[in-house]
Amino acid sequence: MCEKMLSWVHNCTKGSSEWDLLELYCGNGNFSLAVAENFRKVLATELSKVSVDAAQWNIEANKIDNVKIVKISAEDLTEAMESGQEFQRLKAQGVDLKDYDCRTVLVDPPRAGVGRSTCEMLQKFDNIVYISCNPETLKENLKLLVETHEISRAAFFDQFPFTHHIEVGVFLKKIAIGQPKSNDLDEGSVAQLAEGGPAQQAEGSAAEQAEGSTEQPRKRPVSPSAGTSSPLRPKVDSGSKLEDE
Repeated sequence: MCEKMLSWVHNCTKGSSEWDLLELYCGNGNFSLAVAENFRKVLATELSKVSVDAAQWNIEANKIDNVKIVKISAEDLTEAMESGQEFQRLKAQGVDLKDYDCRTVLVDPPRAGVGRSTCEMLQKFDNIVYISCNPETLKENLKLLVETHEISRAAFFDQFPFTHHIEVGVFLKKIAIGQPKSNDLDEGSVAQLAEGGPAQQAEGSAAEQAEGSTEQPRKRPVSPSAGTSSPLRPKVDSGSKLEDE
């Protein structure tokens, strides 16, 4: 299931080789390394020192040279980007934000979701990949994000069978000036998502898509140890872009 999630994010971010990726809450670099080949450079941030060390190990083990992991919180990075001033914590780690042209941002926040100031910062990017482990906080964040972006793709990942937990992936694209918003804001979908409703509804077409797909990311991160209500979504029909991975 983890490989399917990595593959889904990899497919969402294709065609971005001229630009850079910003990733928040990168953990041990699972997403960072899997999508690195899609971008010129990747700037990934994480607050946990243990996770940063694991990410650095992954970078060396996979011989990837375009990923930079920085120990900093999403809130502090937001402050640095909004102020436009030199941030000593970034400078000490050899990072100058002016060296990056990030058009896509990837976030995989904890269950508490993304804070409002960071959410407002995300609105400035052309593309947003949001991986959520909590549909309730995802819903709240999307209320703000769909003011500037539209949901292009979504997927559900059942990593914990026989529990109520579910991972959700949402890919949003910025709405062009003068373009009408096409999102159908369905407040009741959160409860349906928690119960598996939308996922079951799209199960048939998703299974066919997964069976027919042979493309996988070429670089797989390895780990230093072995243990290492939904949102606002387009309506689902037989031709929907909503995917159940």
